[in-house]
Amino acid sequence: MAHAKLDFDDEAASPLILKDFVHNEQEELAEEVFFEELSTQLAENPKAMAALTEQYMKGVKSDSTDLESIQLIPEPGFVVKSRITASNNKKHKVGSKFFINVCYSNKVPRPPSGSSETEIRKAMNGEEDSKYYVPTVISNLQEDEDKEKNLCYDCDAIIHPQPYKRTEDPDFRLYICELAVEMIEEQFSIELGRPFAYPKLSYKGDRKVRPVMIPKEKKSLITEIPTKLNKQAIVEDNEKQTKNDKAPVQPKYTVTEGLKDNKSYLIISIETPSMQSVKDSALDLEPMRLTFNSPNVYDLDIPLPSIVNIISAKARFIKNKKKLVIKLEKYFVLLLMAETSKSPPYSFFDIVDKCDTYPYPDSASSETLNNNIPFLLDNDIKVGLLLPSTVKVLTEYNNRLKKPKPFIIENKFVKFASHLNTFELRTEVVKKLFDKWREEKTFPALSGWRDELYPIYGDPNNPSGVAFVMERCATPLFGVLTFGVHLNGFIRTDQGELKMWVAKRAKTKPTWPGWLDNTVAGGIPHTLSVTESVIKESMEEASLPAKVAEKALPTGAISYFIETQYGLQPEVQ
Repeated sequence: MAHAKLDFDDEAASPLILKDFVHNEQEELAEEVFFEELSTQLAENPKAMAALTEQYMKGVKSDSTDLESIQLIPEPGFVVKSRITASNNKKHKVGSKFFINVCYSNKVPRPPSGSSETEIRKAMNGEEDSKYYVPTVISNLQEDEDKEKNLCYDCDAIIHPQPYKRTEDPDFRLYICELAVEMIEEQFSIELGRPFAYPKLSYKGDRKVRPVMIPKEKKSLITEIPTKLNKQAIVEDNEKQTKNDKAPVQPKYTVTEGLKDNKSYLIISIETPSMQSVKDSALDLEPMRLTFNSPNVYDLDIPLPSIVNIISAKARFIKNKKKLVIKLEKYFVLLLMAETSKSPPYSFFDIVDKCDTYPYPDSASSETLNNNIPFLLDNDIKVGLLLPSTVKVLTEYNNRLKKPKPFIIENKFVKFASHLNTFELRTEVVKKLFDKWREEKTFPALSGWRDELYPIYGDPNNPSGVAFVMERCATPLFGVLTFGVHLNGFIRTDQGELKMWVAKRAKTKPTWPGWLDNTVAGGIPHTLSVTESVIKESMEEASLPAKVAEKALPTGAISYFIETQYGLQPEVQ
């Protein structure tokens, strides 16, 4: 099973450092996750609570044993260019260019010494048992201007020279870039587009002295909130607990939900009255499952009511309350949009029922469908659905062109003009449209340009049925149907057992990191057949040679809609 391990062991915990990480993390802890517990402490011991509030809300005096403030000027390295595709902060303009200066300094801690090549590769592949990590300092955002004098943003990601030298390896460079991007997205509540570009720059913006906090020692991913607050460091040298041979018991726990900044969370509070410390304990997390084990004391294995983000999970042990509290961000996907009276695990029919949430044309809840405007070929065959906001921009584009206009735009439909009646003519018009929108940065979706053409079917006069082709990342804007292949492999043991080959996505993936996946999956581009696509994707994603992949057997097809911020995305797999 795919899972993320929230390791309590100081030596295994990964102290990826953000400049304001301590302040923001403690502020979030005090305001959100442990509000109820801290309120109880206030009622019982106001003085302790006042000291705790000062420690967690204002600063780092109590953390001075773990962190130290230093001044550094980063050495320039290379620049990563992306674009802000979403933001929870009005200060950061969606669609703006975003430059990350990947630079280095001897003052930043180096990765763990003695890490083998195997360990490094495991980290690059997102494997959960890897102990290799790259400490990284993230600076504040700086507003800047690009070459066209448009607003953009600069940010430093500073690492030690040792891992920086390795960025000559393209795979390791991508690993560092993904680490920096994930930290920046978490720190500033934004989303950055992929793929990245690497402009011929060593540094963007003003390079200057930066005050940063670095760790004196490694910190656990689990924070222990002390019972007493004083100026001395909290040391657990008197908590050597005698182990016994009693079987572990299931602790009491509660699962509640919270909402902040349009994000929903699960808050799990586990009662641990017999536990003095998190030492030797293990907390494992899967998208819909949580396990917790304290040797000879507690053993908990529970299903989660929602799919959660295993990467952003946070856990805290409150010592004086003997509670372990875990905060999990919920994923919202179509699978979760229908209510069910059952608890996971679900049957296949339950999953189908939960997925089948899109409104049918004759249903009373077809507002989503009716709000979209059909996109037609010149022969009135419907091939897509457009959002009203997309139609508005398309109308402005169409009005700027000389006659004959390429599109006929009415209140109830958009269609190709009658003179655009061939594959070549339609494809040329669509290419010019998307090239212009991409140049003008009209839609953030086009920042993910792949130079990969998808066929749009619907022309009965073309033997292949293809009416035109368009860039892959643009397909949601027009709500056109796209196709893909999914392949799963299995073997039968000598005992007749069926065993599946289940892949797991790397934790550095921009979408669904760490999740279980098909053995092979990919879109069907123009000019490739289903079989050819299977062979191509099998080699690229699973290193399966053609002589193996060509033996794949078709088993069926499934169609569905995905609602994205850019429009509807119908797919057949």
